[in-house]
Amino acid sequence: MGSKRRTKAPPGAAVVVILTIVLRNAAAIDRRPVYNIAHMVNSVAKLDEAMADGANSVEADVSFADNGTATRLFHGVPCDCFRACDIEEDVPRFLQYVRKTTSSRGAKYSDKLALLFLDLKVSNIEEKQKYRAGVDIGRKLLRDLWKRVPTWQAMNVLLSVPSVSDKEVLRGAVDTVSRLSPIMLDKIGFDISNNDKLDNIRSLYVDLGIQGHRWQGDGISNCLSYLRPPARIRDIIDDRDTEEVGRYIEKAYQWTVDLPKQMRRSLRRGVDGIITNKPQRLASIMEEGEFNATLRPANVADSPWTRFGGLSLFPRLLSDDMDILGDDDFPSYFMRFASRPATLPTWSFPPVECLLFPAKQATLLSHQMTAAVQKDVFRATFYGNFTKEDQIVITDLHPGSFRGLLQ
Repeated sequence: MGSKRRTKAPPGAAVVVILTIVLRNAAAIDRRPVYNIAHMVNSVAKLDEAMADGANSVEADVSFADNGTATRLFHGVPCDCFRACDIEEDVPRFLQYVRKTTSSRGAKYSDKLALLFLDLKVSNIEEKQKYRAGVDIGRKLLRDLWKRVPTWQAMNVLLSVPSVSDKEVLRGAVDTVSRLSPIMLDKIGFDISNNDKLDNIRSLYVDLGIQGHRWQGDGISNCLSYLRPPARIRDIIDDRDTEEVGRYIEKAYQWTVDLPKQMRRSLRRGVDGIITNKPQRLASIMEEGEFNATLRPANVADSPWTRFGGLSLFPRLLSDDMDILGDDDFPSYFMRFASRPATLPTWSFPPVECLLFPAKQATLLSHQMTAAVQKDVFRATFYGNFTKEDQIVITDLHPGSFRGLLQ
């Protein structure tokens, strides 16, 4: 009776296999996880749409009643260019849908949705009601999003308030979660979304006793984000990467970024997240050879509260690196024909002289403008604090788009 010969693997084979596995895992660990955050996801339908488009995170706008009750997801006007501003959803229904689709093994988004970014619209609330607003959102998270969900499977939530003047909202949320279910404090992070001074934001966290889970972003509406100077986002990234005492940022992000070239620049700067109206575009760019060896989409196994260990491998950009945009960056993006001329609001701010290509001249009022083009009348949407010394030079004007620089 013959016996089967067992072929003995060479001694190095097992080592090669083990090393291959280890190196693959190390490569994944060494790539910065990037949060592709779909903007203005203010309904269940918009959540499904964002996830189908490749987002791994969603940003939703939480509106409050005057008494501090979180009532609905709603942005309202003004909002980003070419977005519907009036979509809305009840807050409990939305949170319950997120729980249903993420909190059990095999659920629709259980391995896809890594972060829920809640932009708390509390500017309309009186100071005495802000703490109550934080209490209310904390209770709704515990009841509608996390109830009966194992901690390890519960959704991570970033609570974002507009300004340091809204710190009582964060205090109310932290106190509520700490009192009712302290273990869930590990599932919440914090952000100040407006462009306050970084030192003031640092002081806010000291005052609240918050020592981690801190995101910091920089940006402006997509209508103008490609013109925003990079100085502040660079300061944010420098704070995140420093080892000096006083560092307060764990994650840096940029908003609202929709143009391909601007997305690439944000990734090169080393951001941890990008808020965008075009998550499918960002997902595609991250697959490009320039990025896929050093960056990867964040997933549910990543902690959104810990600082990534490595510095950006991309060379540091110049301090005045404004995006130089080409025709391929403007798919009829920033200007479209309107059926009737827009009515410009009246502001008390000083006017801004605007030189329009080819030789037209107009005056734009400061801050927010409306957009329309009809019968050679050019009216644009601008966001931000302009002064009378500013000039916006439109270098190229087409029926479907414009290019320009704020000088």
